[in-house]
Amino acid sequence: MKKIFLGMAIATSLFALPSCKEEANNDALVNTTLNDSISTILPACQSFRSHISDNHTAILVVDGDLSFYDANPEVKAKKAEDLGKMILRFAGKENKLETGTLVVTKDTRNTVDDPKDGISVPIPIAALKKAGY
Repeated sequence: MKKIFLGMAIATSLFALPSCKEEANNDALVNTTLNDSISTILPACQSFRSHISDNHTAILVVDGDLSFYDANPEVKAKKAEDLGKMILRFAGKENKLETGTLVVTKDTRNTVDDPKDGISVPIPIAALKKAGY
């Protein structure tokens, strides 16, 4: 009886592991694809970082772009929305994303997630998902 119970416990844990690995692989794929495609939305982007949170519900995108830094808030909001649509397309329908933040900095060689001069713009992930993206 103990062997059966132990076997079932091992089998259950083995089936649970691929799920975590799949999410991590999907996050890496989203980040890589986003990195390759960011120029379609932010053509002057010179420094780019993105990562998805450990619980897969939030994404942070950091853009080092002097010209976009000086853009008016409406333009930044529109670009954040376009970026959100792209992220959701890459993440697929079964993603867990709920929130997103676009941080814009003047530093075109930025390597940090929270630059001192960063301007945060919300990426409307939840609203876009409700709209069917």
